Amino acid sequence: METRMIQADIVIIGGGSAGCMAAIRALEVNPDLRVVIFEKGDINYSGSIARGMAGAMTRSLTPRA
Repeated sequence: METRMIQADIVIIGGGSAGCMAAIRALEVNPDLRVVIFEKGDINYSGSIARGMAGAMTRSLTPRA
């Protein structure tokens, strides 16, 4: 097994909705940060981010009455 070293300023565990939003926010605050997200799920489909982000986008794009 190959070992690789990754340097990061922030490490986020979990690539679900909260993890992705945390990474986005960190880079909004400081675009020079090196942010790494560790996800245990399959890179093609982990089962959470597709549904989570779709729900977040629906909520944020839905006009308020």
